[in-house]
Amino acid sequence: WSATYTAASCSLLDVTAAYNLSSVGDTVSIPAGDCSWSSTLNINKKNIIFKGSGINTTYIRLASPFIGPAVQVTENHVRITGFTFSCNYQNTTSRGVVRVGTNETNPTYEYSDFRIDNNRFIQCDDAGNTGYSAIKLSGFVYGVIDHSTFDDCTGECIDVCSDGVPAGTLRSTAFGQYTNGTVYIEDNTWNYNHIGYTAENAIDGNSASRWVMRHNTFNIGALSRVSALISNHETCATCSCDATATGDAGSLVMEIYNNVINNNGTGLNTANLF
Repeated sequence: WSATYTAASCSLLDVTAAYNLSSVGDTVSIPAGDCSWSSTLNINKKNIIFKGSGINTTYIRLASPFIGPAVQVTENHVRITGFTFSCNYQNTTSRGVVRVGTNETNPTYEYSDFRIDNNRFIQCDDAGNTGYSAIKLSGFVYGVIDHSTFDDCTGECIDVCSDGVPAGTLRSTAFGQYTNGTVYIEDNTWNYNHIGYTAENAIDGNSASRWVMRHNTFNIGALSRVSALISNHETCATCSCDATATGDAGSLVMEIYNNVINNNGTGLNTANLF
């Protein structure tokens, strides 16, 4: 019984108008175009499919000085597919251009079954080693990120953060350490071709997060440098990136297998793969 609401254009005004007409279970379709967004669309209805016309067809760009996210998910069963998101080396902070969840200082909310697939993310971070994200996951969230491409993503491309509290107070209730609230990152491609600065992480795990990274391909160009593709964050700061808050946990559970790394770069080797 679901309906499809097609936006008049890819502008935030037209997309918001189409989204406001939608109900639980509907699809919001965004046509081809190249649009700059200067504020956030919050998807807070269940079972919504937010669908562009395809990679390199529907472009959503972060306007300057807007720091994102362009799309924020705060409900269950949301799918985001068919877009090219361009950060243009802007400061996305730790919010990313797409974010599931909201509060970085105490993310105890629970959002389930998201899917972020068949998208392209271009130049996310501010052309330096600062930790800013393409996709930010905050709280007890779980879902899948698949069949997407990350081109010259120089920060922590995917930042997975769970409870945001020190390890000694880690929750053990639903979505806590004893249940399978896992993020699956699979069948994606990372391309590093930037010159003159160092990329940080393809994934950064914090605060008792659980994630699986499998069947991905990493292509490091001849003149590129990557500090570490896969990072389980040190126990020094919460996922709010507050360097004064110590004692936080790294990732609780990780599985990493069947990934392909084509390393032609000058900065990545077996010593700093993880």
